[in-house]
Amino acid sequence: MQPESVERTTTRYILNQQLLEDRKVRRLVRRVITGTPLTMESLKKGVPPGAQEEADAEGEDEEDDEDDEQAEATQRGSRSERAIARARSEMLERLDALPAATEGLKRICPSLGALFDDKFGVSTVAQSNVAPNVYRRFFIQISAEESMLQMTTKPALDALEAFITAPTHRNASILVEIPAVHELLSYEKGLGNAFPEITMDVCRWILNRGRAVLNSLVKGPQPPKMPDSSVEKPWQQV
Repeated sequence: MQPESVERTTTRYILNQQLLEDRKVRRLVRRVITGTPLTMESLKKGVPPGAQEEADAEGEDEEDDEDDEQAEATQRGSRSERAIARARSEMLERLDALPAATEGLKRICPSLGALFDDKFGVSTVAQSNVAPNVYRRFFIQISAEESMLQMTTKPALDALEAFITAPTHRNASILVEIPAVHELLSYEKGLGNAFPEITMDVCRWILNRGRAVLNSLVKGPQPPKMPDSSVEKPWQQV
């Protein structure tokens, strides 16, 4: 270490710096919202259970003298059915993960879970409603594996606090350093004069979680100021 270097002993590394601290919940959320939107209509497009096995069995009973063109058409149909069956199976797995994802979010932040349930919940799937992409992108960022410090900074949290104190459209527009929040607010400000209370609660949770992570990284007072490199040092013989 150089003699003039400053040793920073006031910071530390901690685990679980993600916005969603629970790893299982992060995975469940991403599982539900990744891929084709879950709707009852899309689920009905899949191949019914057992249909693929019947199709394969019928293919094995075909006559040997069947012409090549018909055989190729049959193979293409079989591959298509298998692809549809796989897609349907994947959708069912995502549907099964939905209740646990919703409940996990509600335990962390009731309003966050309620927002997720409103846009991606079972009733939304049953009605074949598709949430605007802005909500999908919001929850993708919320459930990211990276440290939340990559999506926000202390000045950005200060700006978020200012918005929560005075939730005006102007204050919302300056939150560009928190893309997940900025895009969501930009969309919702076009829906009415006031931001939904559920969104405001989610913003408060993001602020509190961000402050908690930042505070946990600091063990003591702020580090000393770095020496001014522009100051000329006395000449020393070596």
